[in-house]
Amino acid sequence: MGVIIKLNAMKNQLTSIEKKIAEYILADPERIKNLNTYEIANNCDTSQASIVRFSKKLGFKGFPDFKLSLSQDIGNRKAESHVNIMHEEIKPTDT
Repeated sequence: MGVIIKLNAMKNQLTSIEKKIAEYILADPERIKNLNTYEIANNCDTSQASIVRFSKKLGFKGFPDFKLSLSQDIGNRKAESHVNIMHEEIKPTDT
């Protein structure tokens, strides 16, 4: 299961702080690739430990593992969108 799907599926099982972190991540998952736990914690008004615990609650070894899976998920989604474009029907009126 992709990280983004997992985050959306678990929203109702998260504490208020975890929901805040999840919403921050879901608002712009691409941005997370370039942030560390300190920056995310600062932006979510929480602690670095909360970010690490959040990652572990989702089933990851820690934040680096979460971030790697999120990056792969984003890459897979981009690849899927390119595949869909390549399989569009070609029409006689196309340039």
